[in-house]
Amino acid sequence: MHTIDSRDVHVPGKPSSVRLARVKELSLATRFTTLGDIVARLPEVDDLDAADRAKTDQPLEAALSMARPVNWWGTGASQDLLRAARDEGLPLWRVPRREIIRDLNAVADAHDRLSILQKHRDQILEDCEAELAYCDDEQTVGSAELAERAIRAIQSGHHEAGMALAVSLGEPLAVWASTPRVTAFDSVEERDEWEAKRKSGKTGGKYRYAQIEIDRLPPGDVLPWDFNYQVLIAPIPRFFTGFWPRQGKPAPKGLSRHVVAHQPTPEHFSRSNALLSVMLVASILRAQQDWIEENR
Repeated sequence: MHTIDSRDVHVPGKPSSVRLARVKELSLATRFTTLGDIVARLPEVDDLDAADRAKTDQPLEAALSMARPVNWWGTGASQDLLRAARDEGLPLWRVPRREIIRDLNAVADAHDRLSILQKHRDQILEDCEAELAYCDDEQTVGSAELAERAIRAIQSGHHEAGMALAVSLGEPLAVWASTPRVTAFDSVEERDEWEAKRKSGKTGGKYRYAQIEIDRLPPGDVLPWDFNYQVLIAPIPRFFTGFWPRQGKPAPKGLSRHVVAHQPTPEHFSRSNALLSVMLVASILRAQQDWIEENR
């Protein structure tokens, strides 16, 4: 086995060691709970009553922690919503709250999902603020303060200004989230191919990192131990959709770092894109804060 050490642990197809450490910690909390007990609960993580039962069922709580973002617990949301998050560029890790995740999961149309997000805009901005409040490490607190200012700008009717600030914060955060901290390979050849893709300008460089990690997964449903990370990075490829005005192609309608940087338009600075921009920042900043705390 060949490894590349960096900042975190994410092994496609296998549980991350950080997440497994947390699962083992939970399994030791009760004398008779084992890792096998936790794995046995994985088929139950999408049950609508899972969040309630987890309050008194530690193996199920551990299984939920391993396999689903906390704001997805008890919503029934699973593979279909993850696919929508990828296709539509929706940041859904830790935000928004469960009731809104349940509503998003209940519809099959991208336009309907954007309508739901806009309908609950004030609640979602509150959810983002709540996640940012946890970001108090010296590496996250400055960005969290600026993200809060972006939210206040949107709340006060200046969504274009809030979106511009959030997108500038979102670029380095999205690159951070797209970069595995430790990655395992089955062969030297596989490792070399992965490194070559990340270094190649033809594949988009750092703006393609998240797509490379998505493409590394086996076809079909995302496995439980990959699911949290895949929800986190799901909106990033859309955020980094290529756009060069000189090519004469129409600008992406969904939130795009490249449109904001190269040719901002009133149409692109929409209320929907502004909301998505602060959701992206709040989601990744909270993930960064969690990683820092786990690795102190």
